[in-house]
Amino acid sequence: MKSSRLLGVACSILLLGQGAGFLPASPQAKKPTRRVSPPYTVMVALEATSPFVPDGRMSFADLAFSATFKNVVFIFDPDAGAGLTEVHDGKLFLTRHAFNDVAAPDDRHRPWVKKEWPAEFPASLQEGWLEREEDEEPEQDEMPLVLIVPDKVKISFHARFGLLDLEWVSKLGTNVLSNMLFEFEAPLWPLIEGKPHTMKLPYEGDYPEDKGQWWIEFIPAGKK
Repeated sequence: MKSSRLLGVACSILLLGQGAGFLPASPQAKKPTRRVSPPYTVMVALEATSPFVPDGRMSFADLAFSATFKNVVFIFDPDAGAGLTEVHDGKLFLTRHAFNDVAAPDDRHRPWVKKEWPAEFPASLQEGWLEREEDEEPEQDEMPLVLIVPDKVKISFHARFGLLDLEWVSKLGTNVLSNMLFEFEAPLWPLIEGKPHTMKLPYEGDYPEDKGQWWIEFIPAGKK
């Protein structure tokens, strides 16, 4: 009977010791090591449509573009977090743009441009989102005790069309294709391991009637 009690006390002490961190950590609890992916070619494309609505709005009937970024490298550092190693600049090609008619009172008409739009524009790809409430540094007494290894990386895509260059005109006024920001999350570890990956995400436009899809392709070096 005594030996059973002693065994129970020993087990309790063992469990308490593990919880307090007095015993060596299990192999699964070891600090992860720094990892770097092979270089990727990343392609970001958008296809969007919107119907004619007779409320005076100036909208796109059809809009499509694609951008390509070379030598994009992903990294995981247990001390600095996960993301892209740098900001990447790329080229964006505007492949389609068509305008919906505009409805003035008793006058539905087709808008026009004063000068032809170019087909090529700059774009950029970088780690992180603009709003990072969850990334704000915690107060000293709120510092996390356990390293949480992320399974996703936040990415920001910027299409840089300029401020007022891409303008179209109607009898009711003008509208412009402004710079565009798209923020999304991608799976970190398949990219770190050099695996190809494809994502299809819904497009959210200015109007409820807007429909479309983002297509993001991660192509590791040596793959076609």
